[in-house]
Amino acid sequence: MKTKTKFKQTDIGMIPEDWEIDKLENHLIIKGRIGWKGLQISEYTNTGPFIVGGLQIKDNGVVWEECAHVTEDRYEESPEIMLREFDILMTKDGTIGKLAYIKKLPDKATVASHIHVIRKKSDEVLPQFLFYFFKSPRFQNLVESKISGSVVPALTQKDINNTFFPIPPTKEQQAIAKILSDLDSKIELNQQMNKTLEEIGKAIFKHWFVDFEFPNEEGKPYRSSNGDMIYNEELGKELPKGWKITSLDQAAEFTRGFSYKGSEKSKTDGEYVFVTLNSVKEFGGFKREFSYVTSDRVREKHFVRLGDVVISNTEQTKTGTLLGYPALVEFPFQYEKDKGIFSHHITKVSPKISNLRHYLYRYLFTYQQNAVKYHTGSVIWALDVNNWAKNEKIILPNPNTLEEFESFMESIFLKSLQNNLQIETLSRIRDSLLPRLMSGKIRVPVEAR
Repeated sequence: MKTKTKFKQTDIGMIPEDWEIDKLENHLIIKGRIGWKGLQISEYTNTGPFIVGGLQIKDNGVVWEECAHVTEDRYEESPEIMLREFDILMTKDGTIGKLAYIKKLPDKATVASHIHVIRKKSDEVLPQFLFYFFKSPRFQNLVESKISGSVVPALTQKDINNTFFPIPPTKEQQAIAKILSDLDSKIELNQQMNKTLEEIGKAIFKHWFVDFEFPNEEGKPYRSSNGDMIYNEELGKELPKGWKITSLDQAAEFTRGFSYKGSEKSKTDGEYVFVTLNSVKEFGGFKREFSYVTSDRVREKHFVRLGDVVISNTEQTKTGTLLGYPALVEFPFQYEKDKGIFSHHITKVSPKISNLRHYLYRYLFTYQQNAVKYHTGSVIWALDVNNWAKNEKIILPNPNTLEEFESFMESIFLKSLQNNLQIETLSRIRDSLLPRLMSGKIRVPVEAR
């Protein structure tokens, strides 16, 4: 027979009677790099122990392939921040409160000066349970207060140490952490699958349209099977027989988006989903961070639909990591309309030729640096779309090859979209469960571990 949970009042609110509360300082150790000890970015190396910075903390973990390296001497001089498995990393200044849980270390690693390294010092608390407490609304409210209450946000060791947190029995901590980590593992699996799909898309485009090894009529690689190649003087190289060259503006129409007022835009709701500059990732691809817009000034030309190609026409950093990069439009989970609106910092690219959409997306992706050459402005870069599209040349494969490529790439896009929607669903489930599990409002039968 199921027993109803009894609760007690504490300094952090109502919690189950068999739970305790305490300050974090009694259960964890926080370490960090004291200054840089003279370490300069110029000292970073291509090999050696990893050094983790805030930019490499993504999706609850560390993107090791994006980390720099330091010498063994620099690593050895700070033994207190030599990373171990089950450490928790937290950014303490700049973009504060970003979290990573070290499940597995690929090699020796240390951290930059703006990262807290958090370890348990008490057997009463499990590291993974601590990690999910840091992701819970109670701790995230502390992070938000530091962001909104300071010109230069910072999250100190004292801030963390003085925070009270709930302590369920160890076995219940394990069960709570398992539920949440199982959801995160499924999310990570889908994210990894999408990375693989993206690499497949890039590889096929290069194989077919750069190396010209698309399938011939017999299904064999065209060029290496002695397919006819014709020298093109305009490009200064050989192209498959029957392929053409045209300017980008002859292959596609370029439309600038809706110039909105601040009062028309919302982060939470509105008449239409709003595709903005923030919707395009650095180095290309769609970023699923949505906003919404409501306006009576919108015209038909301002609408985008699922899978439309858009490019960023503005960049603030002036590094060429965003300007001209393309994305394929996606919509949020449970969005009921068949169209959204795109902002004036975005340009929609509409093919004028059948079966050109995915080819166009990959072409713009591959040759993005050609677009950067047409930037204007000294403070903020803007893309001179008209001149770029007029002067940029694009190779047009034969219709059969385009049709085959379009079909294959559409299946990849739809699979990636399905994964993203599942990620969003799982994230919502996890985020809904997290505060309830951490407060004991949902109890986990320990036997279910």
